[in-house]
Amino acid sequence: MCKNNLKEAFNKTRKAYENIQKNLKPDVLDRVNVLVDTMEAVGKELLLRQPKDLGSKETAYDASQIIDHYLTGFIKGGFTLSPNDKIKNDRIILEDDDIATDQDEDTVTWIGDVVDGTKMYMENSSNFGSALMCIDSKGHVIASLYLLPKLAYSVFLTIQDKWVWCNGENLAGYFKDDTENNSLAVVRFPRRKSEVPWDIAKIYKEEESRFSARCKVYGGNALTALDVLSLAAGKCLYEGQRGKIVKFLYYAKPWDFLIAAAIAHTAGEKVQWYNSSADRDKRWRDVFPLDSILKEIANNPEGVGNRVLFRVERKKGNNERI
Repeated sequence: MCKNNLKEAFNKTRKAYENIQKNLKPDVLDRVNVLVDTMEAVGKELLLRQPKDLGSKETAYDASQIIDHYLTGFIKGGFTLSPNDKIKNDRIILEDDDIATDQDEDTVTWIGDVVDGTKMYMENSSNFGSALMCIDSKGHVIASLYLLPKLAYSVFLTIQDKWVWCNGENLAGYFKDDTENNSLAVVRFPRRKSEVPWDIAKIYKEEESRFSARCKVYGGNALTALDVLSLAAGKCLYEGQRGKIVKFLYYAKPWDFLIAAAIAHTAGEKVQWYNSSADRDKRWRDVFPLDSILKEIANNPEGVGNRVLFRVERKKGNNERI
């Protein structure tokens, strides 16, 4: 996608939420504007930098660290320009930051993954993105935006669990012409299976068997978020893979999952995480609101590196969405 097409996608996105501004409180609208403006700037920067980063003399890992660090400062710096003083006091937690639990009751928190799919970005693939989400002190999503700057369906935005768009169009309507009826389930193992504890591996086996009863199961692709967004859209968004993703299972870092999952949740899908410390019949818990899962991550000594087992399922009869 070129810069002009990306600009058009963001202009359509702004036009879409202009129509619901009267339903938003001023502080919410200000944060949506900051989110959209910031992510448009990030998208332009990623498109501008990718050719230069490909020619870097640094190793792929070092170069990815440089772009992550640069864009982290880019995002945090952008917040200081907001005319709303409340936003300047919001907490911003990006992938390499720690989650703190000692925050004020009214604190608004931003969670982001500056470059999702850094490996693909460094290989000049189109399958990389950037993600940013704003949540209130109770873990409710104020707004979430997932950006795929080099793809035609580039801007996914959800506001307050009520509205969800792709490139400014109703998410359900955007892919309404898709006629593929083949149901797909994605069961993704981490790149190193040794990272999966034995109890999680057992659940993988059980869930994969359950998925296989009704769906064609495949291993997913390189970018976790695209599988989740595919489920939200009702269409596999990867070229060459046909059908509709209806189930998803992955043991992932929350940063790889939550922001895209907020879009799937608003689209009406069932999004859960597995809490092994809970009673057996209560271990699968709703991800949203996010308060319980964020506390679990914060209390884990491994911090943001902790992996969580996530499950997303398409709800029966969920053909008409917001």
